[in-house]
Amino acid sequence: MRQPIKQSRQHYLKMRMPHTFRTLLDLGITHDHSMGYAEVAGFRASLVTPFTFYDLELEAELPLVIHPFVFMDTTYYMYQKKGPKESLEEMKNWPEKIKEVGGELITVWHNRTFGEIEPETQGWVHVYKEFIDAAQV
Repeated sequence: MRQPIKQSRQHYLKMRMPHTFRTLLDLGITHDHSMGYAEVAGFRASLVTPFTFYDLELEAELPLVIHPFVFMDTTYYMYQKKGPKESLEEMKNWPEKIKEVGGELITVWHNRTFGEIEPETQGWVHVYKEFIDAAQV
């Protein structure tokens, strides 16, 4: 690639505010995709559009753009214990809602979901494909 890395997402959504975001900036990261909930779908910052991080300790807007995500695949099959069919029906509601308000549709999918090796991931490749098709609004 030989290109600088400019985007980040914190695995397990583990962050220490505002320190994590300051560290990302020190490393040259300008966009982060960690703002969301693990256990439920929805927008953790109550925003569906990217926004610039405001550091409350420094009382300053910092040059890091936060891109909130609406859900993770694991939100449904790991935390809420829902099956593929029920999850897909809920997921399909998000694209139109987000489009109506001019938002940015971001979801998080883990590579283990596509392997379908673990019992809880069976049928989830199909969910991903159908969700992508439904998101073409």
